[in-house]
Amino acid sequence: MGRRKEFVREEALRSAMRTFWSKGYDGTSIPDLMHSMCISRSSLYETFGDKQSLLNEAVKYYSELIGEKKRGILANAKSAKQGLTDYFRYHMEAGLAENGPGGCLITNLSIFYDYLGDETKTLIEERIETLEEVFYNLLEKGKENGE
Repeated sequence: MGRRKEFVREEALRSAMRTFWSKGYDGTSIPDLMHSMCISRSSLYETFGDKQSLLNEAVKYYSELIGEKKRGILANAKSAKQGLTDYFRYHMEAGLAENGPGGCLITNLSIFYDYLGDETKTLIEERIETLEEVFYNLLEKGKENGE
């Protein structure tokens, strides 16, 4: 009988996301992840695979948690001007929050794009393209409304 996992997967993933977000991929070590996630090395590897796989899950989680909120601000805006104002206000407040890791995880990772694995590159490209599409739709809406 195997040992029961003594951590909540989503909480551990959130901690890993914040660690990658603040330190970057290269700046994050396995001990950093173990410490922030409060799990053992064996639990990390058994649950998430290697560091690259964990990063990919963290990017997906970020997209669901933070990215969806940002895209929703733009997609649900009553006007282009209000959508842009609300989006950048939210983005700046989140990026500058004292208890936050700073900036945007996708942007932070993009700086080291050439050093990331292919799957991570694809995830980043997809997130950027999706955001670009939401911006485009908002600007088209503004254009149609005479803004």
